[in-house]
Amino acid sequence: MVKIAASITMQGFQRFFANEHKKCPFCHQNTLIKYGRKNGRQRYKCSACQKFLPTSKPLDNDNLLYEYIHLKQTCAQIAKRYQCSAKTIRRRIKQGSLITNKPLKPVANIIMDATYFGRSFGVMVFINQLDGNIIHKQYVIKETAALYEASLTTIMKKGLNGYLGWFSNPFLSLKNKISYIYMNNRFIPS
Repeated sequence: MVKIAASITMQGFQRFFANEHKKCPFCHQNTLIKYGRKNGRQRYKCSACQKFLPTSKPLDNDNLLYEYIHLKQTCAQIAKRYQCSAKTIRRRIKQGSLITNKPLKPVANIIMDATYFGRSFGVMVFINQLDGNIIHKQYVIKETAALYEASLTTIMKKGLNGYLGWFSNPFLSLKNKISYIYMNNRFIPS
């Protein structure tokens, strides 16, 4: 019985001291007082330096849902971080959405290869991996990096209408469109 009473008393003390105001970030005094509400959030004012504490950021439902699903945080852990109740977090998570309105980065895989017929005649072929269509072909005698660069520039100028809609602006530089190049079993920085 004594242990239960002691633990209840200890929990009460912990709750009491947890609500103690924090120090002012400007003057580092323990003189913060409640000073009304702004946009539904409690404001605090330091009676020593007369400055207001910045109000906390509002809870973002989508961010809470992201933390819950992808960061595998429990409602109690999230509530502790944002200093609100777990019930509030559960309600806000239900209102969250996984759909983002951000445009996705355009993705395309262009397979480039040269095939030779004999020692002095070959063809360079550029294929869109997503649909298997041949985007560009060029007959060559010798395979060089300059020919690949010229072919990619030609592809950019064509705009790839019907193949890759995101390649439609020929004035964008090549480096803005290519994330990396993989050639001869190694990555080449672009």
